[in-house]
Amino acid sequence: NQSGAAWEQPQPDGRTMLINEKRTASGGLVSVRTDITDIKRTEMLLRNRLAAIEAAEEGIAITNGEGNFVYMNQEHLRMFGFETLDQIEGQSWKTLYSPEAAATMETECFPVLIREGSWRGQADGLRRDGTSFPQEVSLTLLDDGGLICATRDITDRVENEQQQALLRDQFNEAQKMEAIGRLAGGIAHDFNNILAAMLGYASFLVEDLEPDSELQGFATQIVSSG
Repeated sequence: NQSGAAWEQPQPDGRTMLINEKRTASGGLVSVRTDITDIKRTEMLLRNRLAAIEAAEEGIAITNGEGNFVYMNQEHLRMFGFETLDQIEGQSWKTLYSPEAAATMETECFPVLIREGSWRGQADGLRRDGTSFPQEVSLTLLDDGGLICATRDITDRVENEQQQALLRDQFNEAQKMEAIGRLAGGIAHDFNNILAAMLGYASFLVEDLEPDSELQGFATQIVSSG
């Protein structure tokens, strides 16, 4: 190991040693071995957690105490129209919301977040291209004042709910028109029976009254109107 750099050495029992060796001026060798098994396990755990976060269907972002982004997983970047973290890193969370939406979150969301340590609700996000979309947001307050933000795009769900509401309205309107149609049909049937009787008796009068008389003219008018 002429470079003098430390290296890791797996042990038969599963532990990992960090080895650092240096030659002394007299030609001897100083060898320092440090058991870093727990550190390696922690690193593996962190890598696995990071892999899980990156693979999550939800967008996950972390801000520092000043409210500026320090991390975003790939789904969160994609959701808001970014390709890499450096395009948004260091910018305020307000970048991803309209001024109105950001003001609403500060007045309605943050008091609950500070009081309870977490908040869940809906807000309209703002993509990099300026278009907005509905999102479900879950915020968790960190000890340093930063935030963990889990976000899900609910555009499809909102559109489905709107479509279902429209179909319900159309169905209710159709039922209402059907009821009105049945009512109108019943009225028309009853009215037709009355008219039939009126026309029948008026026809008898036309036949029985003296031709071209004034009374026959009245009866004829009844038939015509009926």
